Amino acid sequence: MNNWKEYTEYVKSFDDQSSRDLEEAEAVAELISIMIKRRKELGFTQKELAERLHVTDKAVSKWERGINFPDIALLEKVAAELQFSVIDLLGIENESQEQIVSSMTDLAKTEKELIAREIINRGWLTVILGIIVLAAEIYASRIFADNNLYGIPQSLTGGMSGVIGLIISNGIVSIWKGKKL
Repeated sequence: MNNWKEYTEYVKSFDDQSSRDLEEAEAVAELISIMIKRRKELGFTQKELAERLHVTDKAVSKWERGINFPDIALLEKVAAELQFSVIDLLGIENESQEQIVSSMTDLAKTEKELIAREIINRGWLTVILGIIVLAAEIYASRIFADNNLYGIPQSLTGGMSGVIGLIISNGIVSIWKGKKL
């Protein structure tokens, strides 16, 4: 393979999913290129664009590196700041109404999947941290018992178990709800 075109044809020959994935990656790269070019044409730094959009400059940097993307609700504001329509920004100006609806549906589906993944990840983090805190609470209770410190210290550590249980339960519910999205 001597060039990008040969490589893309090679990847597309694997299967339909590989072909769709590559086309999606190329579309994302084009969108990023449009955003960067337009931001620079307007003379905005990443920080200035971020301030106008009420996001961090790190968020804009992540968009431009393809690590993350603006929320779908923010697209209209991004387009306005870059003096584009959303349709122009997404590069779908030459598509039919059905294709535009399909593109926007795909975008909303991708956004929903990202949100669900984030909810699930935070749920797991909550469960893991809850278990760590529970282990620390059990250890502290054991130390109090070994040193004959009964009463208030034991009551406090025992009372914490209920709160820790709620924290772990919240994490489990978050995982469950995230999977249902």
